[in-house]
Amino acid sequence: MATIAVTDQLPYIVREVFTEAGVARTEFSVEFAQSGVNLQVLPLIGEDGLLSVSVTPAVREQIGTAVTPDGFVTVPIISERSATTTVRVADGQAIALGGLRSTRKNETRQGLPFLMDIPYLGAFFSSTVQDRDEVELMIVLVPRVLDDTWIDEEVARGSHRLVQLRQGFQWNSIWMDSYRAEDWSGGASQGHAQSASDANVRIPDRGPRALPADTGMTVTRRGLADHLIRNAQDLLDKGDVRKALQAIEEALELEPTRVDALVTAGVLYERRGNRTRARQVLDAAFELDDTNVVALTARGTLELGAGSAYAAHRYFDRAHQIGKTILTAANLGAAWLALGKPEKARELLMGQKGKAAPPELHANLAFSHLDAGEVEMARASLNNAYSEGADSRNPRIIALERLVADAEGNQHAEAMEAVEDGPK
Repeated sequence: MATIAVTDQLPYIVREVFTEAGVARTEFSVEFAQSGVNLQVLPLIGEDGLLSVSVTPAVREQIGTAVTPDGFVTVPIISERSATTTVRVADGQAIALGGLRSTRKNETRQGLPFLMDIPYLGAFFSSTVQDRDEVELMIVLVPRVLDDTWIDEEVARGSHRLVQLRQGFQWNSIWMDSYRAEDWSGGASQGHAQSASDANVRIPDRGPRALPADTGMTVTRRGLADHLIRNAQDLLDKGDVRKALQAIEEALELEPTRVDALVTAGVLYERRGNRTRARQVLDAAFELDDTNVVALTARGTLELGAGSAYAAHRYFDRAHQIGKTILTAANLGAAWLALGKPEKARELLMGQKGKAAPPELHANLAFSHLDAGEVEMARASLNNAYSEGADSRNPRIIALERLVADAEGNQHAEAMEAVEDGPK
């Protein structure tokens, strides 16, 4: 439950009289009455994806004072209005609440001093002003489910703050969901590898097999698992990662040896930041097939993101030995850079010339060239990264551009000094 309070504390005096041995003693203390607006919100997510939001607004305000007969103590009179309602809305749909209205009437008498207080005749020297104020509290809420899509949108909106930071270049591996499974394995180690219908979703193993003909109803665990995998793929196409993972977990309960489901779950859990579960399902995939290039690459990406460069190198190296594709080479080069061995990364990545390489490979190669003092080659690799689709607004690319530009500036300055120091 979330609570929002915008209140004031109104102090007032409390008098207590104690009698001891026939002697009365009076003590005074200060207590506080709360006035203002208090809002309580309790959101719940239903199985149908709709949000049930319980909203309780309350308004407390001082409408006057009460004075004891002896005039020593004055206590504020508090008026409270509240309402409770529950609504069912879709993610991102606005909720508007009203109805908490109040009317205040004020009457002020003004006029000429002294003359306005004369009985009967004072009315000719004074006037009465009446004010009527109507106030209504309006509340507008927009509930959102904090899933991966919403987080990505917020990160995209705030990316302009990141590009202003002057930060060092960071090597980068390739996201698992950027290419087809056969791109990683070269089509040789995955059996009947098959890509999903959308470019952002990859299922490395072959699709569901047709059930044999039957005169009645044939239902098998394999068939039910296939149905859940297809459902998960449809949910991923729609961007609903949470429900897709739920469908994959149900498929694994029916068929725990489903390698494609294990690998896909590992990739999705890694994207959601649940590295513990990602390791569990990927390790289960290794027990079934320790030559699965996609599983090896996913495990290496997981370890690289966790800062375990040596472990990432071990998985990426194994994946490259089996797959021998430009994508496995790109990730192995990133692991070499993470280990602080840019010369090995340069040697590996330069061997991929003449192939259609992803922008991450060209960016990592540009950094390796800079480390070797090859400024012109670094500029050429960076230009290749741009031509392959690297985003010039990406903080990594901005940092790399600055490094290359600084190196070019230093090189030009050294050349000018050499000309000036030459023969007169």
